[in-house]
Amino acid sequence: MQQPKDRDPRSSDNQSGGISIGGIKLDTRTILIIIVVIAAAIIFLPQLLNRGADTDNDGNNLPEVRETVESAGADIGDFVAGLALDRDSCVVDETDSFSRSDTIYVGLERSEIPANTPVFVRLFRGDRAVEDTEEISNAEDYEGCVWFEFTPSDSAEVFESGDYEAEIFINGNPVDTVSFRIQ
Repeated sequence: MQQPKDRDPRSSDNQSGGISIGGIKLDTRTILIIIVVIAAAIIFLPQLLNRGADTDNDGNNLPEVRETVESAGADIGDFVAGLALDRDSCVVDETDSFSRSDTIYVGLERSEIPANTPVFVRLFRGDRAVEDTEEISNAEDYEGCVWFEFTPSDSAEVFESGDYEAEIFINGNPVDTVSFRIQ
């Protein structure tokens, strides 16, 4: 008479439920954990991979999620480019054409910017960023014009000819652009 063999709990004739895939026995608890992990991946992975995307899962355009300048309390004027500053530090002699040796002033006309709000300008030549101004902020709420300047570098003494765009960032968000040509 044969004695019953001890059953291996991992064997395919285990009566506790589950399935066997490729010789690997999966019990009900393991299957449920796998299902939960897959469901979580389906729900959260697209959101993690598309942070900052401008479309939803169906490809529809969505409004920007980032805090807008208006909700941060700023009230900004027009963003302009010009050849000089007036006595109130506002950009004047507005133009969209500069010579290669000009100092280029860009700025916001009369604006209200809350305290400790960082502001800077990025200069592009075509699609390539060529320079960022230093980021500025004020310890108190500010009302007035905000200006930045771009001068030819010491090594070049003149700007390269071409189409340029200055983009102003407030609180890390791009707010406005002004385009001009250097001849």
